[in-house]
Amino acid sequence: MSSATVLTIRQLLATPAVTAEVGQKVYPTKVPQGTDLPYLAVTVLSEGDAMRHLGGAGGSFDARVEIAAIAGDATSADLLAEIVKAAFGDLLHVAVLDPSTSPPELLGTIVQTDKAGAELFDWSDDGKLCRRISDYNIRWRP
Repeated sequence: MSSATVLTIRQLLATPAVTAEVGQKVYPTKVPQGTDLPYLAVTVLSEGDAMRHLGGAGGSFDARVEIAAIAGDATSADLLAEIVKAAFGDLLHVAVLDPSTSPPELLGTIVQTDKAGAELFDWSDDGKLCRRISDYNIRWRP
């Protein structure tokens, strides 16, 4: 799993508004079959090497991350995607910790996130599964 995936999932799980909707159901790309709705799926679409500038390596990395909000109806998928946007769409200098370690281990620092591109909304043929896909740019440091 890429660092961008880990940082994105940990940050979403550290956000009370997100966990109030999905609990711990934030998955890297492939969601276990039979998972109860709603949930989030995080996929890294592209990932770049350390940024470079005139002074040398900046020590940060860039990625484009897709977050799919999946629910049982269009209104719920839309609401979940808006909660994600509020939680993840405009972060600056956020330390991401692993709460399973004692003391919590620093996984990395999100330097900046922002919303990227258009969003996609689709649903299953029977209308029982609705998905809103949003892309975000994330810059982080290990």
